[in-house]
Amino acid sequence: MTLDELKKTISDLGDTAKAAKEIYDKIQAEKTQFDAQIRRELRKVWIEISLATFIVGLGVGYLM
Repeated sequence: MTLDELKKTISDLGDTAKAAKEIYDKIQAEKTQFDAQIRRELRKVWIEISLATFIVGLGVGYLM
């Protein structure tokens, strides 16, 4: 949500308490969606890191 969208939403809503509640709900929905995307991407990264360190560990173990 951009600043302009936020200003438009506030101007469209009359009651400030109601406006604050709706804005908070929209922000939480965006945050939840963003968090889910980040978790998916990080999961892939950690799998790759885990595999790489496991292979390195096998190599070091073989050499010793």
